[in-house]
Amino acid sequence: YLEQSSPGAAPGFFGLFVLFLYGPTLTILVLSFQGPSGGLTFPMNGVSVHWFKNLFEKQMVGDFAGSLQRSMILGVAVMLVTPSARRAEFADDMPAAAERVRALALSR
Repeated sequence: YLEQSSPGAAPGFFGLFVLFLYGPTLTILVLSFQGPSGGLTFPMNGVSVHWFKNLFEKQMVGDFAGSLQRSMILGVAVMLVTPSARRAEFADDMPAAAERVRALALSR
């Protein structure tokens, strides 16, 4: 259908697609700056960072700040361990591994 339509139709459809994907997220982001009496409604009831402050406080069912801290520590640990694990994998056969990498690089 797009081949037969005008050349400007594809960017229009793409724009609608992107709006369909990201529109709800952007709406929730804007509405998250409402005050404590606001919800997911327009017009906004004031402007505040109340909900963001509430997010980082200790919760009964979850601790966002603690979870974020644990995730960052785990990410750094994985980042530090991965290169040494890859080196250990090729340590016994380093010349052959270097040759395989060189062959892959030259084949492109």
